[in-house]
Formats: sequence, C-alpha cells, structure tokens
Amino acid sequence: MNAGKPAPPTDRSQTLASLLADRDANSHTTPARATREPTVEDDVIDVVGVGQLLHVGRNKVYEMVARNEIPHRRFGRGIRFSRTAIMRWLDSWSPRIAKEGQ
Repeated sequence: MNAGKPAPPTDRSQTLASLLADRDANSHTTPARATREPTVEDDVIDVVGVGQLLHVGRNKVYEMVARNEIPHRRFGRGIRFSRTAIMRWLDSWSPRIAKEGQ
C-alpha cells in the first residue's frame, strides 16, 4: 500500500536523525540564524545587549525607550542602539545625577 514511501521511524533516534538530515539538506534555502552574546566590538546592539551593558532587565530598557530617556533607533518593530551613543549618554548622565544628589 505504501509503495515508494519510507516506513515511519520506529524509534526516537531515527526520527532525530531524519530531522537533522532534512535540516542539513534544506540549509541552503533557509540560513540558520546565529545567536551569540554581544561583544565589545559590536557597535550596534539590541535591547538584550543594552540590558547587559547597563546591568538592567529587558523591561527597564523598554521603559527607557518609551520615555525617550536613552538614545535609540527604531527599525520597524525592532529597536537598536549604538554602543558609542550609549556610552556618551552614560558619561553625560552620571555627573548630572551626582550634582542633583548634593
């Protein structure tokens, strides 16, 4: 009845092996998105990278963006930051807070 069709895999390892083979065979059409930690050399960083840089949570970064407190750019629904602009923003921000505390 199932002429020309392979039999369904009988165990999990065969299923995994066939999925990996299919993925590798189709890798030329759908490139895998590499995920990695932001490095010091990255000048354009995302919300997660800014959170790591400032040692704050992702939600805090989104709050600062919503209040326009932090330099950023929107690309469609994405938000990107310049590491250089963030560092300048921090440098200009720290003395002002120190003066307000006196």
